Amino acid sequence: MHNIRIYATPSLSVVIDQLSVYSSTGVLTIWRAADTRQEVARITIELGRPLYIYRGSYWENATEPFLAWINTWGEIHFSFQPTEARLQSPAPSPSTNGHSSPQPVSEKTIATLTTFGRTYAAANLPRYDRTIFLLINGRRTVSDLSQLIRRSPEEIYTTLQRLQNQQLITFETLAPQP
Repeated sequence: MHNIRIYATPSLSVVIDQLSVYSSTGVLTIWRAADTRQEVARITIELGRPLYIYRGSYWENATEPFLAWINTWGEIHFSFQPTEARLQSPAPSPSTNGHSSPQPVSEKTIATLTTFGRTYAAANLPRYDRTIFLLINGRRTVSDLSQLIRRSPEEIYTTLQRLQNQQLITFETLAPQP
């Protein structure tokens, strides 16, 4: 087993605040300090933002009410295992010669709905992903989406990657204007 350091803190919000300051990505494992049952929850964190919570064999989106409930646990013990962010830039697209080449990080990237995405019920998506999904029209760039919902381009890329992993969208990058 790896050398995993275990820490204690008065509440979950203290840990989440620190992870968001450093835009950390990884898995946060927590349990109540005073709990004899040692109920464990694992929270997937991407770029400082909680995404999913795993408790036993159940998982759900990391919603504000659920995080607030965990915050009522009081003092917790935790460990954090960092990983690389799943999305640094949009995924590569096939080039004309049949080889895959990475796209440069660009706020001129446009997301378009796939055939599956056009028929997908947006209500099945978490609120934050749904907001961006509903704004995708094949003309809005990452920069446009960022301005519309007042989030950083990195957060937009992260959501777009999740939508692409569900095969709801594809990426295009605008050619630079001469």
